[in-house]
Amino acid sequence: MLVHLANVNGLAGKAEEIRRFNTHLGVDLTILLETWLSPQASVPFRPHIANLMTLNLNPTAGGRRATGGLLAFASPGAPKNYRVIFEDKDSCYMALQVGDVVLIPVYLAPAQPDTKLQELLVKAEELSDRFSKRCVVFGDLNARIGEESGDSMTNPRGRLLLDELTNSQLSLQRPVEGKWTTFAGAGCGITDLVLANFDITTVKVHELESLGGSDHRPVTFSLDIDNTTNAKDFTRWNVRRLASAQHSKAYEDALANSSTLVLSQLDHLDARMEACKCTVGGRLAASGPVDDPISAPPTVGGEFNHISGVPGSHTNEVQSIIDTAWTLIKLWIEAAAEATIGTVHVKDHLPEEFWTDELEDTREMIRDSIQELQDGIIRSSLTQQQIQERAKALTRDQQVYRASLCPALCVYLWGAAQWYSTSSNTATATLPVQIYH
Repeated sequence: MLVHLANVNGLAGKAEEIRRFNTHLGVDLTILLETWLSPQASVPFRPHIANLMTLNLNPTAGGRRATGGLLAFASPGAPKNYRVIFEDKDSCYMALQVGDVVLIPVYLAPAQPDTKLQELLVKAEELSDRFSKRCVVFGDLNARIGEESGDSMTNPRGRLLLDELTNSQLSLQRPVEGKWTTFAGAGCGITDLVLANFDITTVKVHELESLGGSDHRPVTFSLDIDNTTNAKDFTRWNVRRLASAQHSKAYEDALANSSTLVLSQLDHLDARMEACKCTVGGRLAASGPVDDPISAPPTVGGEFNHISGVPGSHTNEVQSIIDTAWTLIKLWIEAAAEATIGTVHVKDHLPEEFWTDELEDTREMIRDSIQELQDGIIRSSLTQQQIQERAKALTRDQQVYRASLCPALCVYLWGAAQWYSTSSNTATATLPVQIYH
């Protein structure tokens, strides 16, 4: 199984470069860090395994609304035997069970306290049953450990990491190809690390790949895992059929025919919710105001967020009611869709025809510019001013390139839609193509 790790410095505009990289190398599992996705954003890779998001709760003080973020997804056709076994409450790391291996991708921002690193290593030992299972902790730790990794410097978090590793079964897995995982105007460094309790001899740093404009470089490594689970096809509801008046009417009728039973069950759940609200309201009034309701985890959402600050079984009761209602509504919709519009197989990648000669030439030009800049930084053949000027020019070129991908994608999809509408035996209306980044 080939694993791809990349800190993308914002996912917007980079999805096609990531798909291309994955297809070229035959990647099975991808972990993207610093996606900067907000809860309202559309994830361009489907189906994804997990998507952790971090929000800046005080955007007026500066910085972007969405920060950090981890996204895990499997490539089309890859085995789907991944299971999420843990998600950090601060969205700094997650844990995936793959066969007998525990994978823990991580992004520890510089602003995170160093105690978060210690917490991570303790959790890794716990999730791997005291390292009786193979365990890999990998990602951007923002820990620079000097000569241990071949880096040019050490920082406080790096020294802490070295101290922690002396008493851990985890050890650094150095790449067999490539070295520097970050390149920027200030120079190069190694902050993306792979730690494991067994030897991994396939770690590679792809120094010439920026995936559309990140200052980090992709890291890949292979794991010997028995992937005997049959991969399931990726399917979605055939919503195009709803453009047909016949299918749309059939779908509405299917919903209406089962609505009486569903609404009756929802009324019953609503009564339970009202009873629970009255009970919790009385307890809150009797106990006084909650000291810090905002800090309580929003387990049930909406107007019931404050309930998580109340001990007892009422929080579980409210969450149970919401889960039951959601499951009921989802099954209602799915049953109607299954009976009337069916599903369609989706390939989550673009055919080679998308990559025109013009896009290929621009991509190669940027790749050459990256190599020239990195060689100048490593060999110290450029002044600091030259490095900064070339880095700014490269950033501008990459922004223009990413912007050119969207209209190219629209043109390609429009042609595909035209072909579909003329070749399909089912009469369908022409639908607008929407691209989300």
